[in-house]
Amino acid sequence: MAEDNAEQVALEQLRRLAAQPATELAAASVGRAIPWDVISAQQRAALDEIPARQPFVANGIAFGGMVPQRTIPYRVVAVLGLNEGAYPRNSPRLSLDLILRHPRSGDRSALQEDRYLFLEALMAARTALHLSYIAEDAAQGSARNPAAPLAELLAFLDDAHGLTGSAAPRPWRVQHALQPFAAVYFEQADATWQPDP
Repeated sequence: MAEDNAEQVALEQLRRLAAQPATELAAASVGRAIPWDVISAQQRAALDEIPARQPFVANGIAFGGMVPQRTIPYRVVAVLGLNEGAYPRNSPRLSLDLILRHPRSGDRSALQEDRYLFLEALMAARTALHLSYIAEDAAQGSARNPAAPLAELLAFLDDAHGLTGSAAPRPWRVQHALQPFAAVYFEQADATWQPDP
């Protein structure tokens, strides 16, 4: 009941915010059109003033970057963009960075932090885990590799199930065509992607 009440209050606040420019223009008796960028800037400023009242983990969907969650459980975890070169992050090589030149135990490493975040995402999934990367270059059609942590996980699954060779069935791996209108989805009855009924 409290959640519904909070949602109702937030919805009313958004409605008032959306109606505010018209109300203010009528009160000011402005006889000319106001440019959209002025109204948009005013709306953005007003939205920034609304405090976040919802808890991060509530019933529904939560979107966020890869940040430490201390293994907060989620029913479904989806991690997108696990492409080689995009994840894990590479630390910029600065000539003045003495930590990179002379690393010591306990120094922070973006690479190691991202590998740990990947492990946290795996541990947070309770029912389903969706890890995604673009396996094919859109321009040339050439194969692209997954990020190192994902490649290691796939290799571990292959080893754990005794799979060798690319022809062996891997139920945990689904490869979709690059475009949703690809011919394979219309020619094969058992194509991976099926539209919702």
